[in-house]
Amino acid sequence: MAITLQDVYRRLSHNEFSNLLISDEGSGDIRDDKKEQVVSLINNALDQIFTRFPIRTDSVLIKIIEGRIEYELHPKWAFSNQALTDLGEPFIIDTPSRPFKGDVIKILSVKDQFNEELPLNEEGRFNSVFTPRYNVLAVTDHIKRDVLGITYQAFHPLIFATNSSIIVDIPRVILEPLAQYVAHQYYKTKNTQESKAAAQDHFNAYEMACQRIDQNDLIGSMTMNSGSTFEMNGFV
Repeated sequence: MAITLQDVYRRLSHNEFSNLLISDEGSGDIRDDKKEQVVSLINNALDQIFTRFPIRTDSVLIKIIEGRIEYELHPKWAFSNQALTDLGEPFIIDTPSRPFKGDVIKILSVKDQFNEELPLNEEGRFNSVFTPRYNVLAVTDHIKRDVLGITYQAFHPLIFATNSSIIVDIPRVILEPLAQYVAHQYYKTKNTQESKAAAQDHFNAYEMACQRIDQNDLIGSMTMNSGSTFEMNGFV
Protein backbone atom coordinates (compact mmCIF):
# COMPACT_ATOMS: atom_id res chain seq x y z
CA MET A 1 0.00 0.00 0.00
CA ALA A 2 1.34 3.43 -0.96
CA ILE A 3 2.38 5.80 1.82
CA THR A 4 0.75 9.23 1.72
CA LEU A 5 1.71 12.48 3.40
CA GLN A 6 -1.22 11.92 5.77
CA ASP A 7 0.35 8.58 6.78
CA VAL A 8 3.54 10.42 7.70
CA TYR A 9 1.54 12.99 9.70
CA ARG A 10 -0.23 10.13 11.51
CA ARG A 11 3.03 8.36 12.32
CA LEU A 12 4.58 11.55 13.74
CA SER A 13 1.46 12.48 15.70
CA HIS A 14 1.09 9.05 17.32
CA ASN A 15 4.78 8.60 18.06
CA GLU A 16 7.56 11.20 17.81
CA PHE A 17 5.24 14.21 18.35
CA SER A 18 2.64 12.50 20.54
CA ASN A 19 3.09 14.83 23.53
CA LEU A 20 3.42 18.06 21.56
CA LEU A 21 0.91 20.76 20.64
CA ILE A 22 2.10 20.51 17.03
CA SER A 23 0.14 17.25 16.78
CA ASP A 24 -2.70 18.22 19.14
CA GLU A 25 -1.07 15.79 21.55
CA GLY A 26 -1.41 12.62 19.53
CA SER A 27 -4.61 13.38 17.61
CA GLY A 28 -3.34 11.51 14.53
CA ASP A 29 -2.72 14.66 12.54
CA ILE A 30 -0.52 17.76 12.44
CA ARG A 31 -2.04 21.17 13.19
CA ASP A 32 -2.87 23.04 10.00
CA ASP A 33 -0.76 26.05 10.98
CA LYS A 34 2.29 23.77 11.45
CA LYS A 35 2.01 21.63 8.33
CA GLU A 36 4.23 23.87 6.18
CA GLN A 37 6.98 23.61 8.80
CA VAL A 38 6.65 19.84 9.11
CA VAL A 39 6.61 19.33 5.33
CA SER A 40 9.82 21.34 5.06
CA LEU A 41 11.39 18.96 7.60
CA ILE A 42 10.03 15.96 5.68
CA ASN A 43 11.62 17.24 2.46
CA ASN A 44 14.95 17.69 4.23
CA ALA A 45 14.71 14.17 5.65
CA LEU A 46 13.87 12.71 2.23
CA ASP A 47 16.96 14.40 0.75
CA GLN A 48 19.10 12.96 3.53
CA ILE A 49 17.72 9.43 3.14
CA PHE A 50 17.67 9.35 -0.67
CA THR A 51 21.31 10.45 -0.63
CA ARG A 52 22.21 7.73 1.85
CA PHE A 53 20.29 4.92 0.12
CA PRO A 54 19.88 4.34 -3.65
CA ILE A 55 16.10 4.30 -3.40
CA ARG A 56 15.19 5.99 -6.68
CA THR A 57 16.82 6.03 -10.11
CA ASP A 58 16.03 8.01 -13.22
CA SER A 59 17.54 8.39 -16.67
CA VAL A 60 18.19 11.13 -19.19
CA LEU A 61 19.56 11.40 -22.72
CA ILE A 62 22.23 13.89 -23.75
CA LYS A 63 23.19 14.97 -27.24
CA ILE A 64 26.94 14.96 -27.84
CA ILE A 65 28.18 18.30 -29.17
CA GLU A 66 31.43 18.53 -31.09
CA GLY A 67 34.08 20.31 -29.05
CA ARG A 68 32.23 20.04 -25.73
CA ILE A 69 33.81 17.92 -22.98
CA GLU A 70 31.66 18.51 -19.90
CA TYR A 71 27.90 18.00 -19.75
CA GLU A 72 26.25 19.43 -16.64
CA LEU A 73 22.97 17.72 -15.79
CA HIS A 74 21.08 20.91 -14.97
CA PRO A 75 17.70 22.05 -16.35
CA LYS A 76 19.30 25.16 -17.86
CA TRP A 77 20.83 22.88 -20.53
CA ALA A 78 17.56 21.12 -21.38
CA PHE A 79 15.77 21.40 -24.73
CA SER A 80 12.59 22.27 -22.81
CA ASN A 81 14.33 25.44 -21.55
CA GLN A 82 15.86 26.41 -24.88
CA ALA A 83 13.78 29.58 -25.18
CA LEU A 84 14.68 30.66 -21.65
CA THR A 85 18.45 30.67 -21.87
CA ASP A 86 21.21 32.10 -24.05
CA LEU A 87 23.93 29.96 -22.48
CA GLY A 88 24.55 28.05 -25.69
CA GLU A 89 23.35 24.95 -27.49
CA PRO A 90 21.21 22.73 -25.22
CA PHE A 91 22.12 19.07 -24.93
CA ILE A 92 19.67 17.48 -22.46
CA ILE A 93 16.99 15.79 -24.52
CA ASP A 94 13.60 16.25 -22.87
CA THR A 95 10.15 17.59 -23.67
CA PRO A 96 7.87 20.26 -22.15
CA SER A 97 5.53 17.49 -21.00
CA ARG A 98 8.40 15.60 -19.30
CA PRO A 99 11.02 18.23 -18.46
CA PHE A 100 14.34 17.30 -16.91
CA LYS A 101 14.22 18.39 -13.26
CA GLY A 102 17.88 18.24 -12.28
CA ASP A 103 17.20 15.80 -9.44
CA VAL A 104 20.64 14.19 -9.69
CA ILE A 105 22.41 12.78 -6.64
CA LYS A 106 24.99 10.65 -8.41
CA ILE A 107 25.64 9.37 -11.94
CA LEU A 108 25.47 5.56 -11.85
CA SER A 109 26.03 4.36 -15.42
CA VAL A 110 26.25 5.51 -19.03
CA LYS A 111 25.21 3.73 -22.24
CA ASP A 112 25.61 4.66 -25.88
CA GLN A 113 22.97 4.53 -28.60
CA PHE A 114 23.88 0.91 -29.28
CA ASN A 115 22.95 -0.02 -25.71
CA GLU A 116 26.59 -0.65 -24.82
CA GLU A 117 27.60 0.40 -21.31
CA LEU A 118 30.68 2.63 -21.22
CA PRO A 119 33.37 2.39 -18.54
CA LEU A 120 32.84 5.01 -15.84
CA ASN A 121 35.80 6.72 -14.15
CA GLU A 122 38.25 4.07 -15.36
CA GLU A 123 41.63 5.66 -16.06
CA GLY A 124 43.43 3.95 -18.90
CA ARG A 125 40.26 2.84 -20.72
CA PHE A 126 40.15 4.79 -23.97
CA ASN A 127 36.35 4.79 -24.06
CA SER A 128 35.79 5.70 -20.41
CA VAL A 129 33.63 8.64 -19.41
CA PHE A 130 34.17 10.51 -16.14
CA THR A 131 32.27 12.34 -13.43
CA PRO A 132 34.38 15.30 -12.27
CA ARG A 133 31.38 16.46 -10.22
CA TYR A 134 28.26 14.71 -8.98
CA ASN A 135 26.10 16.02 -11.84
CA VAL A 136 28.69 16.46 -14.59
CA LEU A 137 29.64 13.89 -17.22
CA ALA A 138 32.97 14.40 -19.00
CA VAL A 139 33.14 12.86 -22.48
CA THR A 140 36.47 12.81 -24.32
CA ASP A 141 36.97 13.02 -28.08
CA HIS A 142 37.51 9.24 -28.10
CA ILE A 143 33.76 8.73 -27.65
CA LYS A 144 32.38 8.86 -31.19
CA ARG A 145 28.69 8.80 -30.33
CA ASP A 146 25.73 11.06 -31.11
CA VAL A 147 23.71 10.42 -27.96
CA LEU A 148 24.43 8.97 -24.52
CA GLY A 149 21.95 7.65 -21.97
CA ILE A 150 22.71 8.37 -18.31
CA THR A 151 21.20 6.52 -15.36
CA TYR A 152 21.47 8.36 -12.05
CA GLN A 153 20.51 8.13 -8.41
CA ALA A 154 17.69 10.63 -7.92
CA PHE A 155 16.16 12.71 -5.16
CA HIS A 156 12.54 12.30 -4.11
CA PRO A 157 10.30 14.97 -5.67
CA LEU A 158 9.44 17.85 -3.36
CA ILE A 159 6.37 17.38 -1.17
CA PHE A 160 3.91 20.26 -0.69
CA ALA A 161 1.62 20.74 2.29
CA THR A 162 -1.38 21.67 0.13
CA ASN A 163 -2.31 18.02 -0.49
CA SER A 164 -2.12 15.50 2.35
CA SER A 165 -3.10 12.65 0.02
CA ILE A 166 0.04 13.07 -2.11
CA ILE A 167 2.15 9.92 -2.34
CA VAL A 168 5.45 9.85 -0.44
CA ASP A 169 7.18 7.37 -2.73
CA ILE A 170 9.25 5.36 -0.26
CA PRO A 171 9.49 1.70 0.77
CA ARG A 172 7.65 1.15 4.05
CA VAL A 173 10.95 0.33 5.80
CA ILE A 174 11.99 3.96 5.24
CA LEU A 175 9.09 5.39 7.29
CA GLU A 176 10.91 4.75 10.58
CA PRO A 177 14.17 6.61 9.75
CA LEU A 178 12.15 9.33 8.00
CA ALA A 179 10.07 10.02 11.10
CA GLN A 180 13.11 9.90 13.39
CA TYR A 181 15.04 12.37 11.23
CA VAL A 182 12.07 14.75 11.05
CA ALA A 183 11.83 14.66 14.86
CA HIS A 184 15.60 15.17 15.16
CA GLN A 185 15.37 18.33 13.05
CA TYR A 186 12.32 19.62 14.91
CA TYR A 187 13.84 19.30 18.38
CA LYS A 188 17.18 20.64 17.14
CA THR A 189 15.55 24.04 16.55
CA LYS A 190 14.47 24.34 20.20
CA ASN A 191 16.92 26.06 22.52
CA THR A 192 16.51 24.00 25.69
CA GLN A 193 18.61 21.23 27.20
CA GLU A 194 15.65 18.85 27.06
CA SER A 195 15.13 19.54 23.37
CA LYS A 196 18.81 19.12 22.57
CA ALA A 197 18.78 15.76 24.33
CA ALA A 198 15.62 14.72 22.46
CA ALA A 199 17.21 15.77 19.15
CA GLN A 200 20.21 13.56 19.87
CA ASP A 201 17.97 10.64 20.90
CA HIS A 202 16.04 10.86 17.64
CA PHE A 203 19.24 11.11 15.63
CA ASN A 204 20.54 7.98 17.33
CA ALA A 205 17.25 6.20 16.55
CA TYR A 206 17.57 7.35 12.92
CA GLU A 207 21.09 5.92 12.69
CA MET A 208 20.02 2.62 14.23
CA ALA A 209 17.11 2.32 11.78
CA CYS A 210 19.45 3.03 8.85
CA GLN A 211 21.96 0.47 10.11
CA ARG A 212 19.22 -2.20 10.31
CA ILE A 213 18.30 -1.44 6.71
CA ASP A 214 21.95 -1.72 5.67
CA GLN A 215 22.60 -4.92 7.62
CA ASN A 216 19.54 -6.65 6.19
CA ASP A 217 20.01 -5.24 2.66
CA LEU A 218 16.41 -4.01 2.67
CA ILE A 219 16.96 -1.38 -0.02
CA GLY A 220 19.28 -3.15 -2.45
CA SER A 221 16.53 -5.26 -3.98
CA MET A 222 13.83 -2.58 -4.15
CA THR A 223 15.33 0.44 -5.91
CA MET A 224 12.50 2.41 -7.55
CA ASN A 225 12.65 3.66 -11.12
CA SER A 226 10.86 6.89 -11.90
CA GLY A 227 9.39 5.36 -15.03
CA SER A 228 11.55 7.29 -17.50
CA THR A 229 13.03 5.16 -20.27
CA PHE A 230 15.58 5.60 -22.99
CA GLU A 231 13.92 6.19 -26.35
CA MET A 232 16.57 6.06 -29.03
CA ASN A 233 17.78 3.35 -31.33
CA GLY A 234 19.05 0.61 -28.98
CA PHE A 235 17.24 2.02 -25.94
CA VAL A 236 13.75 0.81 -25.10
